[in-house]
Amino acid sequence: MPRNPDRWTRLSVRIPLAVADPFGTRCIELGAPGVIVDERNLRRSATTDGGTRTTRPAAAARFSAYFPPALDPLWLEAELRACLDAIAVELPEARRRTLRLEPFRPPIYEKSWRRHFPPVRVGKRLLIAPSWTTAKDLRAAAAGRIVLRVDPAQAFGTGHHPTTRGCLVALERICGAAPAPRRGLDVGSGTGVLAVAMRALGVTEVVGVDTDPVARTSTRECAAANGFPDIAVLESLARARGRYEVVTANLFAGLLAEMAAKLATRVRPGGHLIVAGLLATQEEGVLRALRKAGFRLERRECRSTWSTLTLVRSAAATAGGGAPGKRPARIGAAR
Repeated sequence: MPRNPDRWTRLSVRIPLAVADPFGTRCIELGAPGVIVDERNLRRSATTDGGTRTTRPAAAARFSAYFPPALDPLWLEAELRACLDAIAVELPEARRRTLRLEPFRPPIYEKSWRRHFPPVRVGKRLLIAPSWTTAKDLRAAAAGRIVLRVDPAQAFGTGHHPTTRGCLVALERICGAAPAPRRGLDVGSGTGVLAVAMRALGVTEVVGVDTDPVARTSTRECAAANGFPDIAVLESLARARGRYEVVTANLFAGLLAEMAAKLATRVRPGGHLIVAGLLATQEEGVLRALRKAGFRLERRECRSTWSTLTLVRSAAATAGGGAPGKRPARIGAAR
C-alpha cells in the first residue's frame, strides 16, 4: 500500500533531561525538522492541607518530534530504540522508555521548520548552511568561511550532530597540514557533507561509499549543489580503488570494529583515518580492532559523550581485507 503523502509520524516519550539532547539530535538526523522538549517535575506528594509539595525534584522532559511521511514508522521505531540503547551505555536512565508513535496530519504545513536549521559554524574555516539561507544571513554568518550547502534529507549528516562536527574539525586540521591529502574516501557518506567538505578543503579526488541508495542520491545531490559533481559515489567499499591519504568513517562502533581490516586496506601507509559514531565508553573495543589492523591513535576528541578518533596507518602495517567469503557489512552512517 502506498504511504500517505500527507500523514506524518508523531513521536511522544518522557525522558530525563540528560537524555533529551543526544536523543533530540538523533531525531533531527533521522529527518525530524525539530523537536519539542517540555520540562516537567515528576515527583510531587500531597500535604495534609490538601495542597502539594515537591519532594526530591527530578526534572524530566516530555519530548515530541514529528517525522515526514517518507519515513517508515517501523524502521523509525527501530532506529529510535537503537539510539536509546546506545545512549543508555553511558546514561542508564535512557533505558526502558516507552515510545509512542502515531500518525499525524498537520493542519497546515508551511516551512516554519526551517528555522530549526540555521547556518552552523564548524571549526575555524567551515560553515554549514541549508539552501534556503538568505544572502543576508549567509553574509552575516560566513565571515570568510568556506560555505557548504547541505539540506536535511533522509540520510545522516547535516553538520548539527557531534559526530559529524567532530569529523569536520578533524578534516579541517588534516587538510590544512602539509602535505595536503590528494585522495579522500568517505565510508558511509549519508548526505555527503564529509565528502563535500574534503573537496572544499582542497582534496582533489574524493569518493563516497554508502550501501543505502537514498544516501547515495543525497550525496550526489549535495555534491552537485556545492559545485563538485566529480565526487564519485559507490555502493560498496570493494568498488573503491587504490589507497587514500584521508578516510572518514562515521559509523556505529560495532561496524567500525568489524571493518577495521578493510578500512586499513584503503588508507595508504602514513595516511589518516577519522572514525566517529561511537560513545566514549565504546572507544576501547574500537581502538583495539584498529590497532590490530595497523593504526595508531593520533588524536581523540569528545563532544557531548560522542568520540572522534584520528588515527595514522603505520608504514609497516599489512592489513588483510577480511575473511574470504564473509558477507559484506552494510555500510551506512551511524547517526
